[in-house]
Amino acid sequence: MPLHKRQKGLASTLSKALRKTLGIRTISIRKGDKVKVVRGTHRNFEAKISGVDHDKMKVFLEKLVVKRTDGTEKPLPIHASNLVVIDVDKSDARRAGKTKGIFGTEKKETVKDKKVKAEGKEEAKAKKVVKKEKKKVKKDGD
Repeated sequence: MPLHKRQKGLASTLSKALRKTLGIRTISIRKGDKVKVVRGTHRNFEAKISGVDHDKMKVFLEKLVVKRTDGTEKPLPIHASNLVVIDVDKSDARRAGKTKGIFGTEKKETVKDKKVKAEGKEEAKAKKVVKKEKKKVKKDGD
């Protein structure tokens, strides 16, 4: 699979609190996001993401390491589906455009809001037509 498609495969669910504020259920995982492990031996472990390996489809967390026999520490890879995003990294403006609501009080536009906007536009067009007709009548009457 190409790397640009693997990014979508490395998505994780959002916590219930984030779901309400952002209006989305899942988000692609990035370095800097704060996550909680929900499956496996490291259940309930919370940490920031220190790295993402798109080739192996694995995520690495800070302070979650395995000690080797020679004494060195190696980061433990975890699959993104075993994680829940608790807090989103807010430093990327490009990511903010894709998920409205992360960086401010912007809310996802509902169908009702779209209908109200459309009705407002129709009323404005109707007023313009009426003004044009009045101008024509004044010119013809002069």
